[in-house]
Amino acid sequence: MIINRIVINNFRSFYGENVFNFNDDDSKPVNIIFCENGVGKTNFLNSIYWCFHGDLTDSVKDSDSDNIVNTTAIAKD
Repeated sequence: MIINRIVINNFRSFYGENVFNFNDDDSKPVNIIFCENGVGKTNFLNSIYWCFHGDLTDSVKDSDSDNIVNTTAIAKD
């Protein structure tokens, strides 16, 4: 399976619709996720994990907030 694009909508730290397009050039088959700590790398990976398994990783389960819906989205609803 090749994932070309991921759309995350109101998942944990991601508010609203967030679109991530991946490189599909066969000569450069690697994509790197690089940003500062606390920005959402783990939430990004957990969104993918949740889609395939319906569960979160242990590090998120053990955190103070295991709610998968973005708190701003909940407040606006």
